[in-house]
Amino acid sequence: MGSGQRAAGLAAAAVMAAGVGLVGFAGPAAAVSTTCYVGNVCLYDDSYFNGGTWYRSASPGTYNLTGFNDRTSSWINNSWTNDAKWFWGANATGGSECMNPNSSNGYVGWYNNDEASSVRVYTDDLAC
Repeated sequence: MGSGQRAAGLAAAAVMAAGVGLVGFAGPAAAVSTTCYVGNVCLYDDSYFNGGTWYRSASPGTYNLTGFNDRTSSWINNSWTNDAKWFWGANATGGSECMNPNSSNGYVGWYNNDEASSVRVYTDDLAC
């Protein structure tokens, strides 16, 4: 095998390994579809959509996280058209993080962990 063929073989192996990595990562994403029903916005106590859950239909409005304040570690926005944001303060005040339609975040990061106090769901996908 010449050096050009060897390089091509190594490149192909790297692509295959990367593909395997992506397939391996798809495991948590597959769980997303079964943990938050279509049309809902869902917040979770623990990373990767585990633990207690707060959920609401993706109807526009502002929702205080009564009973779920400062507990969010992951989220899913399982609507097709509605942006949503979670806020550090009640009544959609303070810092916020976007939750685009049909998206999720398996871990909000150490800085945002257990900080959500309210959620605002918007009428479209133009808020984020």
